[in-house]
Amino acid sequence: MNRYIEEAKNIILSQYPEIAQHKTCMLPEILLQEGTIAQYIYYIESGILGVSTHNSETADDKIIAFFEAGEMVFSCNGIINNLPSILSIKSLTKCDLYVIDKNDLWRVTDENSRFYELIIRIDNYSLYKIIQNFVDMSHNSPMERYKKLINTHPNIVKSIKNKDIASWLNVTPTYLSHQIKNKLFKN
Repeated sequence: MNRYIEEAKNIILSQYPEIAQHKTCMLPEILLQEGTIAQYIYYIESGILGVSTHNSETADDKIIAFFEAGEMVFSCNGIINNLPSILSIKSLTKCDLYVIDKNDLWRVTDENSRFYELIIRIDNYSLYKIIQNFVDMSHNSPMERYKKLINTHPNIVKSIKNKDIASWLNVTPTYLSHQIKNKLFKN
């Protein structure tokens, strides 16, 4: 997938550099609030963003996916259908991003059919990541998911707070800390 993201980034930076605004996010910064209509897509140069949903009864955010350097994230419903997002996007570490306004995105897709194809592929990949997390959650224990995260994305485990990992695992931060302390989550 990264080749499609890299190709999309190269089209923007080489042919439309004026639309890619650089942004540095501090921790935590909400880029898209659940219930609002997305205005931007984000290419992550460095750092980690989390996609989450908010539980109004517990006032907790539930992280359902991580996106890291070299990936793009956006709310397809907001960008394409102009509908409120059902998810939030926030920084989990300090991030350097390229931010592209959705009006500029549409201009580029009108002018460049390959870019349009890439955006559709990237959106499908993002949706796949979110669905895969739900499948993993229903088939694997938190320990198995944590080990998989360590093996496939060690940078995430090293870079973000345990409370955010616990949210993604669907366990409490206390439970995760206890498991780590007792080395139950070690490889």
